[in-house]
Amino acid sequence: MSMSDDPIPKPQFSHFLATFPHPITVPRALVRGPLSNFSAGGGFLSFPTEEDTLRTMGAYGYTDEEMDRYALVPLGLSSTLTDCFKQSETIIMTFDDMMARYSYPDIDQDLWSGIRDRFGGGDVVNAPIVAQGTTLGVLGFNTTEHRRWSSQEIAYVEGTCAVLGIWATHPLSGVQTPQIWRPVGESTLVLSDRQQVILRLVELGKSNASIAMALGYSASTVKAEMQKALRALKVNDRVAAAKRARDLGLLEDEESAS
Repeated sequence: MSMSDDPIPKPQFSHFLATFPHPITVPRALVRGPLSNFSAGGGFLSFPTEEDTLRTMGAYGYTDEEMDRYALVPLGLSSTLTDCFKQSETIIMTFDDMMARYSYPDIDQDLWSGIRDRFGGGDVVNAPIVAQGTTLGVLGFNTTEHRRWSSQEIAYVEGTCAVLGIWATHPLSGVQTPQIWRPVGESTLVLSDRQQVILRLVELGKSNASIAMALGYSASTVKAEMQKALRALKVNDRVAAAKRARDLGLLEDEESAS
């Protein structure tokens, strides 16, 4: 075992945070430290942004493709991550249960099959990072084996999140400085406000030309935005894109968006 792969002893994790390391290094310390109690194979930290999304600050144990795809997760998307954040509750289920319960993995079957092959039939754990009664973000991790979680083990995970909450509220933690987080690519499952407006009009049966006229955009702008939405949603036509976006909860109603 190389020095870089040595586990971080659990008692040292709080001291590690007290040194205010670069925020993208914290997930590795979690997986190699406190979360090693639970055979964690990968972990990440996500915090909200101004665009009603959760953004991954840093991750360990996942491929670049996996993290690029889910670097941003809209709060409207039903997932273990967003449910944990909105409900401020720890959510634990097996990987297979997660795949069966939520619809978004169907879009990226090869990606999620790769994650399952790597971690096996372990558990998907998402726990809220809370400070002074406010949910700040989410600690998420995958285990390589399923376990029956005791109340003490869940309390241990939530205690780790409490430590993260203290760290996250400090201005030197980097949590308030998204510029130094893991960069966000262009393959995320996120729709811009403009793309949502266009897809809502597609739902009403409007053509690209009529959408351009109604919104005051050029036809080329509507076409370009539609192509971005098709890539994000992994479909080949505009009607299918609107349906998938609606089914996933990615389209806000007009009243909600205003």
